[in-house]
Amino acid sequence: MDIPILGIDVSKATFNVALLKTDNKFKNRKFANNPKGFEELQSWLLINKLTDLHACMESTGRYENKLAIYLYKLGFKVSVVNPASIKAFGISKFTRVKTDKADGKLIAIFCQVMCPRLWQPTPEQIMLVKQWVDRLDDLIAFKMQESNRLKCSERLDANVSGHIKATIVSLDQQIQNVEENIKQLIQSDPDLANKTN
Repeated sequence: MDIPILGIDVSKATFNVALLKTDNKFKNRKFANNPKGFEELQSWLLINKLTDLHACMESTGRYENKLAIYLYKLGFKVSVVNPASIKAFGISKFTRVKTDKADGKLIAIFCQVMCPRLWQPTPEQIMLVKQWVDRLDDLIAFKMQESNRLKCSERLDANVSGHIKATIVSLDQQIQNVEENIKQLIQSDPDLANKTN
């Protein structure tokens, strides 16, 4: 191993790190999963004289994203790995201990042995479009629920029925606004505009 590896077990509120040094010894630490915790991690890495390392963490769906971006911007190598891959690796190594500290160590060892591909953050414009598309999906699903509610309820009071209809009209307007936002975002980015044409 030519550079240290930082195995990171991320949760909503905290993240546990297991630093696998080049002498194959571990150092462990826990930080808050927020900007202050990221800065404390950076200080801890500097105290340990680490200017180059490979950080590896599981893809949790969202809890790891800000930390991964932070480490990437510091210039570190970052891998964000499917949790199933790490779990299968742990089973193959007969790892039975299930603690945050042990998970961090397992992730570090996984990174050392498997050399996962390096991660790069999604460009901000694409992230923004994705957030708006997710919001559009939510609005469409909510409109469908309201439409089904209106169709399936024969004995609805006229006031309740009117309220549902007004909600559907409002949702139609919101859907139209979100679609327009998405269109403008795509058109404002030449790369995205070329990909969608």
